[in-house]
Amino acid sequence: MPANLTLPTGLLFGFLLVLARVSGGLVFVPLPGVTAAMAPARVALSLGFTLALVSRWPVLAGPPPGFGVLVSWVAAEAALGLAIGVAVAIVLEAFTLAAQVLGPGTPMRPPSIPTPRRIPESCSYSRN
Repeated sequence: MPANLTLPTGLLFGFLLVLARVSGGLVFVPLPGVTAAMAPARVALSLGFTLALVSRWPVLAGPPPGFGVLVSWVAAEAALGLAIGVAVAIVLEAFTLAAQVLGPGTPMRPPSIPTPRRIPESCSYSRN
């Protein structure tokens, strides 16, 4: 008894639209601990976030849209994702700048660390 797997085109187009927005957003967002994250890591995160948002995918009812309409929708979603990514990157950079300005030391001058007082050698402590 063979099983048939059918995937509605509306669901597939919804996945494509959400993937365009999420991957557009992750282009400019810096990943913590990685200066320049590799492309496979960003692709995996984009797919993971897209699959996690499965309950929020738009479902396109009716006949499938034409190629031009689909391309314009994907471009609009990618542009919105890019705008979100740039906004998040600017906010994170502002926090980094504020931490550097308000922090205790700068890269040129380490923070002042108090040194322990030296005990004069003339002092002797008896252990009686």
